[in-house]
Amino acid sequence: MDWSAGKVNFVFSNNNMKVSSFRQKLLQYLLELDKPQQVILASTKDTVVPKEDCGSGNTPLVLTCYDGYTDMVEWVLHNGVDVDQCRDNGVNGLRMASQEGHTHIVKLLLEKDPNVDLCDKDGCSPLYIASSNGHTNIVKFLLEKNPNDNLCNKNGWSPLYMAIWEGHTDIVKLLLEKDPNVDLCDKDGCSPLYWASYNGHTNIVKLLLKRDPNVNLCEKNGCSPLYIASSNGHTNIVKLLLERNPNFNLCDKNGYSPLYMAIWEGHTDIVKLLLERNPNVNLCDKNGWSPLHMAIWEGHTDIVKLLLEKDPNVDLCDEDGWSPLHVASRDGHTDIVKLLLEKDPNVDLCDEDGWSPLLLASRDGHTDIVKLLLEKDHNVDLCNKDGFTPLISACIHNYISIVQLLIKPKPNIDAQTYDGGNALIFSALNGNTEIMQVLLENNADCNICCYKKQYVIDTITSHSGKTLENVKKNIYESLVKKVSPHVADYVNKKSVDYVFDLEAGISPIHLACFMGKIDIVSCLLDHKADINMAKEDGTTPLFFACEVGHEDIVCLLLDKGADTQICRLDGKSPLTIARDNGHTSIVVMLTNHTKKEDTLSS
Repeated sequence: MDWSAGKVNFVFSNNNMKVSSFRQKLLQYLLELDKPQQVILASTKDTVVPKEDCGSGNTPLVLTCYDGYTDMVEWVLHNGVDVDQCRDNGVNGLRMASQEGHTHIVKLLLEKDPNVDLCDKDGCSPLYIASSNGHTNIVKFLLEKNPNDNLCNKNGWSPLYMAIWEGHTDIVKLLLEKDPNVDLCDKDGCSPLYWASYNGHTNIVKLLLKRDPNVNLCEKNGCSPLYIASSNGHTNIVKLLLERNPNFNLCDKNGYSPLYMAIWEGHTDIVKLLLERNPNVNLCDKNGWSPLHMAIWEGHTDIVKLLLEKDPNVDLCDEDGWSPLHVASRDGHTDIVKLLLEKDPNVDLCDEDGWSPLLLASRDGHTDIVKLLLEKDHNVDLCNKDGFTPLISACIHNYISIVQLLIKPKPNIDAQTYDGGNALIFSALNGNTEIMQVLLENNADCNICCYKKQYVIDTITSHSGKTLENVKKNIYESLVKKVSPHVADYVNKKSVDYVFDLEAGISPIHLACFMGKIDIVSCLLDHKADINMAKEDGTTPLFFACEVGHEDIVCLLLDKGADTQICRLDGKSPLTIARDNGHTSIVVMLTNHTKKEDTLSS
């Protein structure tokens, strides 16, 4: 017979066992056996299932308690089986019946006076599993046997803890009547009140608070019940907790307070409740971010209003030097910028890299914010550590409306970055005739040049945050993105050093001639740009037009009086450059122009 051979799992997993009439016939057969045989079968353990399997060592008692076969359980108990008999993982019949909610079987087992605190290998007791699974009547029966209601599993979870986690309010009531330790925490330091607050079980929180728990008890990361209720938006629980006068400035390991978390998640009603207690509104996290920083970052305008009513330090900066106004200006929160400006902040406050609110707003295209900041007499020439001013940033990103605003307070229109980049150069690079026209009409120096090669190399070498290799790569990639496919193909055949040499000491008209931006060239010439300006190596704008093959620009330059006889330091002329690069039509154009000049001169 399979049963006597140790195949207990096999026998009791047979589908026929689910049929009551089949079990009755089986019981009739068992009762006809000699008593010793019945006792042996009732106590037989499974020997077939591998040890690592949860079913290893299963017994008729454990299996019938699991399946709810009351008739079979009665037969097993009648044959002298130890009521505390366990399978190999420590699970016994009472634990299994409590898990599955078989109330009648639990009553039968309790009549045999079992060890109600017997736990499986994970530390789970019958009371623990019944509380977790919401079997209220079973919990009642077990509590009548006075079990250890503070008995925890290997994770430190008690029956009360599990009932709270699952939201079984009636079971929580029953357990609390036994006066358990309501501050008993799991291995992560989470208390029953913490989890009730976390999950939003308001009625359970009420029950727990009647037992006077430690409302400031924090889990391992420093999160208190008030913190987690504020974070998760459980307004009614926050109200209940505040009635117990908790420490509302208690922060987690990151420095986040309950107020900070409520703001982060946008729980306005909870923010109001917390502010009524006058918390420290300037309390910052470990990175120096205040509640006001967080409200602005998330764009919670209504919360910003509430905070400003508490008169926070509006110039409080984080570890990188960012003020609330920095955050609002960068992120484009116009209404919040208005609110902050009403508190008269320092609009010229710069971060550790020299970025001002105006520079951020100009870079990111927030026109309305630029307008608001300029109304506060912002220093329009404040630049970051790389020399980028608001005007230069607006030109880089083609924000014509912002350029027009920034021009009005008369900025240093010829300000230059660490490598000599300036508003005109970036406008030429972008091919933005409209912005260039505005700059030139406001007396920008059309002959301004980027810094010479060696100066730029020395500057980069002494700069802690830059490497020459990366700068060269960025200049190369930026140029390729801005030029036409024809010029891009030409540049892609060159090295990064070629482009670096190209841009060193370059003027707006040089750059426009290289890129083929004839509208820019024409605009610059109309404003008296030096048509024969030479770079350090003797290169004039005509050289670049001849090199890349821009016939229209060559024609324009010749018409405007470009000198075709100027040679570079290497002795090459524009004609030589055009011939070397295979631009036959330009060679013809230059040759004819020279002949014409010779004829006129003779």
